[in-house]
Amino acid sequence: MGDSKPSGECAANHLRKIADNIEKIQPIDRIPIQFDFSEFKHSSDASLKEKITEKVDPNFQSIYSFHLSNLDLADEFYEAFKNTRENKIDGRAYARLNKETDEKKFGNCFYVGSSRNIIVRLEQHLGLRAPKTYSLQMKHWANGLNGGFEICVHKFELDSEKLKLLPYLEDRLAWELNPMFGRRGSL
Repeated sequence: MGDSKPSGECAANHLRKIADNIEKIQPIDRIPIQFDFSEFKHSSDASLKEKITEKVDPNFQSIYSFHLSNLDLADEFYEAFKNTRENKIDGRAYARLNKETDEKKFGNCFYVGSSRNIIVRLEQHLGLRAPKTYSLQMKHWANGLNGGFEICVHKFELDSEKLKLLPYLEDRLAWELNPMFGRRGSL
């Protein structure tokens, strides 16, 4: 006992095996869902939920991303969320606010995530579920904005071993897209 030493070679071999398995994972479908911010004011919660359930199959693991339809809205959108989060509007739990850097500017992506229960998670982000779950809670602050957004859902069919690797794909996508809110990715 205690004779084991950390080995760079062993760690590298282990990471290569993980990388080989990650490389084999591909989404089986890409599902876009379009929303207009005005829908938060003029549509019922039930119709917002229906827009998700009619397109998304709850029986698959998913990685999803939210994108503004117009990059010109990015500053106003970011400031609206920042104000809401800082003032704890409606006592809700809002996702983390990221900061833009000179090296990494924001694009139109404002959130990246993954879920085994995609319908519930998207409803949380729209602000249709639990107020204490960290999410975008969009209905409670984006209802006065102009324009719209798209949720892009990538559907995966994975066994339990490959399911463990889904966070690596999410992390990499977040790193590439540099979202305004939530996790940023570290790979």
